[in-house]
Amino acid sequence: MSSSDTAGFGKFVPGFDFLQNLAKATGGPGGSPSALPNMAQWLVPSLKVEDLEKRIEELKHVQFWLDQNARALSATIQALEVQKMTMETLKGMNFTMGMPGAATAQPASKPPPAAR
Repeated sequence: MSSSDTAGFGKFVPGFDFLQNLAKATGGPGGSPSALPNMAQWLVPSLKVEDLEKRIEELKHVQFWLDQNARALSATIQALEVQKMTMETLKGMNFTMGMPGAATAQPASKPPPAAR
């Protein structure tokens, strides 16, 4: 996937640009090999309070993004399970999907008698 392909993807996934920039900074896919020493900042603890605070905030953002995606995934799974149970229940009742339209259709009635 080229960088032009992933540029538009960031609009649909909150926090994706952060992860993309993180990968570039650590020399991951799309990152430059000269940026690899930056990875040591993530692995070796810093003794500066400011660096630790920044790192904590960045990780909290990643955690929030992951939590939101996990909740969205759980909601999708739950909706599909409800849909499956509904379909199984309707099938058990010998109910076909063509029946609702037929049940609501009104039979043609006789025209009212003409006034004499």
